[in-house]
Amino acid sequence: MAGKTKLCRHCKSEIAKDAKVCPNCRKKQGGILKWVGIAIVVIFVIGLFGGDEEESSTVKDVTNQNISEPQVVTTETSDVAEDVSSQVTETKEFFVAGESFEVNGLVITINEISTDFTDYEDTYNLYTPEEGTKYIMVSFTYQNNDDTDAYVSIYDFDCYADGTLCDQTYYFNGDFVNGNISSGRNVSFETHYVVPADAAEIELEYTANVWTDEKVIIKVQ
Repeated sequence: MAGKTKLCRHCKSEIAKDAKVCPNCRKKQGGILKWVGIAIVVIFVIGLFGGDEEESSTVKDVTNQNISEPQVVTTETSDVAEDVSSQVTETKEFFVAGESFEVNGLVITINEISTDFTDYEDTYNLYTPEEGTKYIMVSFTYQNNDDTDAYVSIYDFDCYADGTLCDQTYYFNGDFVNGNISSGRNVSFETHYVVPADAAEIELEYTANVWTDEKVIIKVQ
């Protein structure tokens, strides 16, 4: 098994080398090398093309648009823009269930939010949340409107309850965890988190730009 295993970054137990989640502590794996590699590629591209042109806001509100069609950017007053290239869609403070946003050609729709998720079979009380906690569920559809493959994952979001980072649970995620979707294709899935039962404010954060730390906020509660 030499070379086919690694140590979990959190509990240090030996796990499969390509494991994305530790089967023992259920924590996500990853590391800085991935981001270093991405940084090198981005620096090379910027140097190659000069980076002279400034892009409009990375995050675009496409809530009222058909995500299966090419995106039409709208003005703040929602009038259809005749010259799409000259329009910049204002970034919203946060998004809620039923709304959509676009990040670099990837349209993400928030299908449903459950602030007290109990819609699962638990005959033997295997998944009963600990006292003082509850499960929440947020379901998404990703539509790839770009001309290249896009990588999507249930790990794309961080959950905060009253400002405190909460754990993601993997009991109810079904078959999809992560993968590439081709241009023009889409995928739907649910994400689930364990939060304090008395939390007043619950939000998900989606990182739209790893270099500027630009976040998309999804209001759960």
